[in-house]
Formats: sequence, structure tokens, C-alpha cells
Amino acid sequence: MGFHLCSTCGRPVFDNCASFMVELPDGGGVAMVGPACADGSMLRVCQQLAADGAPPVDPALLTGLEQLRGALAG
Repeated sequence: MGFHLCSTCGRPVFDNCASFMVELPDGGGVAMVGPACADGSMLRVCQQLAADGAPPVDPALLTGLEQLRGALAG
């Protein structure tokens, strides 16, 4: 079974699963992302982990997820 890595979080997105191509703002290129990043659930999980005092989430991941949210918002 084939897959590609989500441009935002690096998790595998299998060929039989929906993926989304999103143009990032400010010449950031195009991201091919999986459904958890596209629908915002990955960002919400990371924010909840931070609120709960869990080990810190990689700042680059949070930045990428926030950029993606902005790109999808419009």
C-alpha cells in the first residue's frame, strides 16, 4: 500500500485516505496534508497537550499547523 508523508506533521497518509493540497501563504509553497491536519484536529490536540502541561510540542509543528489553519481559512 502506497503512502506519502503529510507536509505538516510528517505522519503517513495512505493512498486510500483523503489528502488535501493547500497553497501556503507568503510563497510558502504547496502542502499535501492529511485529514487530521486539514480539519484542524491535529492543531487542537497539540494545543490541548500544551494546556494540560504535557511535554512540549515541537514549535515548528505548531507553526506549520497554524499556517495551515490560516491558509485554509482564506
